[in-house]
Amino acid sequence: PKLQMVADLLTKHSGREPALYKTLVEKLGPDQYAVAPAECHWEHRLVNLYAVHNPSKLATIPVLLEKYRGQETQLLQSVIDRYGTDPVPCLADPNRSRLERFFSVYDKDRLPTITNLLRKYGDNISDVIGVLIDKYGPEPLTEEESLKQIKISQLYWLKYSPMEFGLFEEEISKHKHFEDQYVKELSGKYPGDVPTIDSLAERGKRIFEDYNHKEMEPVNSPERTTRWEIEDEQLASW
Repeated sequence: PKLQMVADLLTKHSGREPALYKTLVEKLGPDQYAVAPAECHWEHRLVNLYAVHNPSKLATIPVLLEKYRGQETQLLQSVIDRYGTDPVPCLADPNRSRLERFFSVYDKDRLPTITNLLRKYGDNISDVIGVLIDKYGPEPLTEEESLKQIKISQLYWLKYSPMEFGLFEEEISKHKHFEDQYVKELSGKYPGDVPTIDSLAERGKRIFEDYNHKEMEPVNSPERTTRWEIEDEQLASW
């Protein structure tokens, strides 16, 4: 029901959108979708600026974007110079972000087509992503997702190839944007539970305790030889 009130609220508070936005934040809490203006797409920022300062210009945005294709940054700056900084935060657009990641990795020449794709397909952008996956390959990960997969990859290396860990950065760089695929390769190569910091720490503690115990045994002790062999096997399995 509250969504149906949005149009009425905007009409009622026309020209006073920043005050309306501030009131809603105070009443309902922080806007979880708001991002810093610098991180927002320039088209969203143009809409924000004109909606507050000169609504009659909203209809001209598509024409302006076409006229200043390739010079959008300069266009935005000229509007800011005239009206001031962004009056309200813009909203993060996950669909635009997905397309930007995809084209940035596979086909940078198609980045300028994103706005038209969003206008044409709207909420059905997942269908577009599906077509792109069929044409180019897996969808690139977000930065947050990549970091998570890198950490998991590191744990695999620390457990199974600790002596070669110096080569990890070179290897993981070959899988940039698709680290999840590399984790799948590692899990296939080393089946079992995914390594964790706690499991590696516990294993290291056990081996360390074995070494300490070994040092207290006689040099010619058969048990000592056995411990060396066991520890070598343990280390080799990391």
